[in-house]
Amino acid sequence: MKNLFILPFLILFIFNSDCSFSQWSVYSLPYSGLAYRTDFLNLNTGVACGHSLMPVFSGNIFYTTNSGANWNLSSFPPDIRAVSGVYYINPSLVLACGAQNGFLYNTPFSGFSLSGSRLSKNSLAKGISSRFEYYKGLLMKSTNAGIIWTKVGNPDSLTGYINDIHFFDANTGYAAIDTNPSGYPKICKTTNGGLNWQKLFKLDSNFITENIHFLDLNTGFFCGYQIDSMSVHSSIYRTTNGGINWSQKRFPYTQDIYEISFFNSTTGIAVGGPNGQQLGTKIFRTTNSGITWDSVFFFPDYVPEFIKTLSGTGTAFGSGYLAYDTMTVFSKTCTFKSTNYGLNWVTKTFTTNRLIVDGNLIDQNNFFMSGGDLGTPAVILKSTNGGNVFVNQIGNEIPASYKLSQNFPNPFNPSTNIRYKIPEITFVTLKIYNILGKEVSILVNGKQTPGEYEATFDGSSLSSGIYFCTLRTDNFSDTKKMIMIK
Repeated sequence: MKNLFILPFLILFIFNSDCSFSQWSVYSLPYSGLAYRTDFLNLNTGVACGHSLMPVFSGNIFYTTNSGANWNLSSFPPDIRAVSGVYYINPSLVLACGAQNGFLYNTPFSGFSLSGSRLSKNSLAKGISSRFEYYKGLLMKSTNAGIIWTKVGNPDSLTGYINDIHFFDANTGYAAIDTNPSGYPKICKTTNGGLNWQKLFKLDSNFITENIHFLDLNTGFFCGYQIDSMSVHSSIYRTTNGGINWSQKRFPYTQDIYEISFFNSTTGIAVGGPNGQQLGTKIFRTTNSGITWDSVFFFPDYVPEFIKTLSGTGTAFGSGYLAYDTMTVFSKTCTFKSTNYGLNWVTKTFTTNRLIVDGNLIDQNNFFMSGGDLGTPAVILKSTNGGNVFVNQIGNEIPASYKLSQNFPNPFNPSTNIRYKIPEITFVTLKIYNILGKEVSILVNGKQTPGEYEATFDGSSLSSGIYFCTLRTDNFSDTKKMIMIK
């Protein structure tokens, strides 16, 4: 076991950005590579997983107890190759999946590159090497909120990677398992917490699994893509009898389906792309529990990486990277958000110089994203205003006094711009209230340096009416009336 290693402070690091990006706190982790996935028990307690790429290829797991402000290295077995998924099952059980090496690496890792116009989630979770390697699947558990991890069971040598898992409780769960040179992709089920696995469905050796998701014990899905001799196409498989039988829905003009997520038992979304001719993000939507899927959104040039829904609400959020960027690898990121069950989407693009690969929605305001790159620290990003507000610093001069300007346009439908000035370093909140005084949106909630700023308020999920914008700092407060007419 690795010695438990506590990091009292992690470096807070702000991306060079087209906009100030001030509403995302960005934390670097002490290893080079990817922070691949996060999950949270509540706003304060969470875990993150991924893998180092340099100087050796090895898995990593971190935990936080203060809402991501600090991330501490967990204790886990030394032969972990990569951790592709981590999930809270209940307050006393966290599970992680991935792969373990058949031997320990003592030489620098080589042959893997994050550059290129298309990267599957599967490839990122594993790391693709040009040399022969032996590895097999891995399931681990923690019973103390991610501090210490132990292996569960002993997957056979034909199980190359446990790419993703979905557990209902401590005993019953499903896994999307990928191939190694001796095996084949398959969907498996456990009823004893992962000690043993029953094969339910064998896939063609050329199928690459990405994500598995169940609505209940009977209805579930997994997605991925098939590599044929002349083409690559994506599919969503669906079961209504607990994995005994599966029906396939092909998406011939989409090269990969990366992830599936549901708002409720009937309405869900899936994200895919590209098709090899017109690169971009495609979002599909179902309103009948996955029987049919309709294309509802296309955003050109950006290749998606994840999409998540906030259960019980109409909120969904995802991101992608600029496919054609050749000057700086992954310099541009796009986020896309819906607040009406996937019908309409708002996009934001900004500079990150990192690949953002996954996200997690805690509530309407608190979002996390994770990612990294070769030769640079893995990163965790946190938003406290729903991930869709980007504040642009539009002036370098230090203002003489505080000022909140009238929004423009006004009246507006459905978005408007709000400018304000601050003459000193101070904690700033910029909030929107309805006519009853109820807070409906937090645009800014953090410390800012002197300057003039512009924030955009999107009221697409709200009704027409009178709203109030209030700017508060340590030494100033002002309110402006706004009118939205739809």
